[in-house]
This record gives sequence, structure tokens and C-alpha cells, in this order.
Amino acid sequence: MSDRFCSVLIGSELSIVSSPMFDRGEAANSLTVTIAPGVTTGELSKFFTDNNVCFKTDAILDKATYGGLIAAGCHGVGKDQLAVSDYVKGMSIVGANGEEAVYTFPSDDQDNDNALKCNMGLFGVMTSITMEVKPMVIVKVENDFSYTVEDLFYNPTALKKLYEDNWSLEIFWFPFNNLSWPQLIALFYFRCPEQVSWEPKHDKLWIRKINPVDVPDEPTPNQVEYDIKEVQDAITTGFGRSSAPYLNKNEFLIPSFLKAGFEMVQTFNATTRFEPMNKAIHYQSFIDVMPVLDMEFAFNADPDTFSRQVEAMQAAIDITKKYY
Repeated sequence: MSDRFCSVLIGSELSIVSSPMFDRGEAANSLTVTIAPGVTTGELSKFFTDNNVCFKTDAILDKATYGGLIAAGCHGVGKDQLAVSDYVKGMSIVGANGEEAVYTFPSDDQDNDNALKCNMGLFGVMTSITMEVKPMVIVKVENDFSYTVEDLFYNPTALKKLYEDNWSLEIFWFPFNNLSWPQLIALFYFRCPEQVSWEPKHDKLWIRKINPVDVPDEPTPNQVEYDIKEVQDAITTGFGRSSAPYLNKNEFLIPSFLKAGFEMVQTFNATTRFEPMNKAIHYQSFIDVMPVLDMEFAFNADPDTFSRQVEAMQAAIDITKKYY
């Protein structure tokens, strides 16, 4: 990927500009930010907080570089949002001839624009990227643990309604979380799954909802609260990293590990928060500490596809049940 060769940008060198040069065909007062491809999502998020602007779509990871996100066409959050690379207004690339070419978007050739934005590192090394930003948006973040696997993954109507009722939606399933700790201890010591009945449909789900609000019902978290959240993130990912070697050696520990992980998530994400968009998007720090965090699926959200989505999740449930 092209970002492997990018220089690291010092945070103080970030700059925000308002220039019609990068806004051809759009309002001349659109705000843009110009960054080096090596700038990470976490670094730019801090800049956004200081300058009261944001992207409405971005990756959750706080250590990803924008050169990598844009070149690969990575998705973001929000059902009315495009991919991160769709908000690129300009870029410069050093080609194989050693010369730097400067591009502004949109041009008269949309196919060429799209190829440059999602370039997969094939056009050369990106040296700068200019992207459109928006005034900071405050959002309501809800962590809902009331749904079970059966409620959503076996009910396309309920899944569709949940999608329609929220601007951004993530659904997490930690298998085995409905098993009690005595059951898990028995499973580990006696290693007899047939003696410990597990019904996946009864597992609880973690549902994370993000919705923009005009006037928050309560103040946004202060820096101390975010520092506490960062410590909590370090605890959860550190737990995962330290446990990983033992999971490889003893598969009967996996249900207990997932149960403990789910309980930590419930403890550390028990409240509803009103926070800036960038904080809501980059809500999990230290993801890079985990060898493998999870397996993720992004589904087409057309109205007629929800029945197929639940079928896909049921297939994943069946495979997990067979493994157990």
C-alpha cells in the first residue's frame, strides 16, 4: 500500500483551509483539511476537536493512516454517508517518473477521479490529501444490551426496523455469553460440551446506535472522562492480548473468554453519551494491541435484503454451534 512509504506528519503541521481550488462545482466556502498520507485517524481526530470540525464518515480505528484508508476505499459510518475516499477534494501523487502530479476533484473525468481516489497504490506515492470537513456534529451514542440473538438474527422485520430507526448501527455478538459462570467452569474442567447446554438464540447482543442531535440533553464528556475511557480500552484489549496464547492451547477457555469480554463491554459501555462525532466514531482505542479482534460483516441495506441478512447470520450461528 502507498502509505507504507509516507512520511509521518507532526501534529502541529496539520492545517485547515477554505479554498475554492478544491471545491469546483460546490460552495466556495466549503471547509477542507490538507494532510500527509501518514497522518493517523487518531491524530486528525485531536485536530478536529481543537478546531470544531469533523468527518461524518470515518473508520473506527484510531491508528489507521489516511493514505491507507483512502487508497483502499474504506467505509465509514452513517447510512447516508459515502466511503471515506468520496470526500477527497484533491491530492498529489509522485509517479514512477519521479514527478509530482496535483489533482483536484471533481474533474471532467469521473472514472479517472474515482480511480485516483481509490488508487490501491497503483498510481504512485501520495504526498498530500485534501478532504472536505463539516462543522462539528454532536451525536447521541446509545449502548443497548436488551436484544437477544433470537430477537434480531431470526427476525428480519425487527432487524430492518432497528436499521431504519438509527443513523448509524453496529451489532456485536459475543457467543456463549448466556452461559453462567458455573457452567463455564464445568465446561473447562470436565471438557464435556454435551453436559453444558448452550442455546445461541439466548445470547445477548451489544447494539451501538449513533444519532445526530440538535440540542444534547446533557453535557458532552470532559477530557478526564475520555482519559478514563482510554484506560478501560487498554484493560479490555490488554486482557485479549494476554489471553490469546492460552486460547490457542485450550479451546475450552474460549467460551469463558468471550463471556468475560462481553461483561467488560457491558460494564464499560453502560451509559448513553452525547459526544462530538469524531469521539463517537473513534470509540475504541488500542485495537492494534489485539492479535485478532473480531470477524466483521457489512451487509447491503436495501429494503429487500434483510431476510437474506438473517439467513447469513443464522449460517454463522450454525457453524459456531457445530464448533461448540
